[in-house]
Amino acid sequence: MAVKKRSNGEYTSECKMQGKLKPQRITLPLDKNECCSILDPSQTMGVQSGLVTLMPGEEVGEHSTGAHEETIIVLEGRGEVQVNGHDHQHAEYGTVFYVPPHMRHNVLNIGEGPLRYIYVVARVL
Repeated sequence: MAVKKRSNGEYTSECKMQGKLKPQRITLPLDKNECCSILDPSQTMGVQSGLVTLMPGEEVGEHSTGAHEETIIVLEGRGEVQVNGHDHQHAEYGTVFYVPPHMRHNVLNIGEGPLRYIYVVARVL
């Protein structure tokens, strides 16, 4: 499938341009040290997601998703989510975080083992 970049900076695929998005089944990697993209904008109408693994002491790095909102779903480990202007929040299995658009944030592993989570980023309509 060919992926093209539009003039507004968004990516789209020929399949998407023809209005033929398809349901997808994605298998996450079993290697607990691996990070991967799950869905990208060429496969959806604007959702992007991935699996992140942080080892003890590692962090994603402070960033903003701009005009996009983000959901963080913790699968394993112990961490901390820092959102600009708000208290730091403890992250562990079963914790879900919502980060509004234009908010700087960071995820840190404060545990003794890997911190694994899935992020889902979507543009605001």
